[in-house]
Amino acid sequence: MSLHNISSSFVTSGCNLVVQGFEKGACELEVNGKLYPACKVVLRRKENVWYRLIFDIELSRPEDYLSIYMSGCNHKCLKCHSWYFTQHPRGTWMSTDEIADEVALYEQTMVNVWEPRYRATMWHARVSLLTNVAVM
Repeated sequence: MSLHNISSSFVTSGCNLVVQGFEKGACELEVNGKLYPACKVVLRRKENVWYRLIFDIELSRPEDYLSIYMSGCNHKCLKCHSWYFTQHPRGTWMSTDEIADEVALYEQTMVNVWEPRYRATMWHARVSLLTNVAVM
């Protein structure tokens, strides 16, 4: 990824979290020896369409779930199994419609197990564990 691509992918100036009233996150990614906020490297908007840098989309077996591996991550997990694309941006730019088409194809042709929502995402699982209440 070139610096030109990074500068053209800037969504807004400054940190979006700070603009929204939150503390600045620890979300820098290294590109060409310089640090950039992840949201500036892996998101872009072109002609009113949002794009995301996607490393891979695959069906995980035997667990039976679709994994969308997005490049760039604001977590710094010590034993991350995906550091080579989360901390070092790479992949294919996909629009939100293209990602939705991939998910629809998966749902129509490959789903044979359904997870309850409270276990479906990192956020839902965390809230469920902390509160002992399923988040629907």
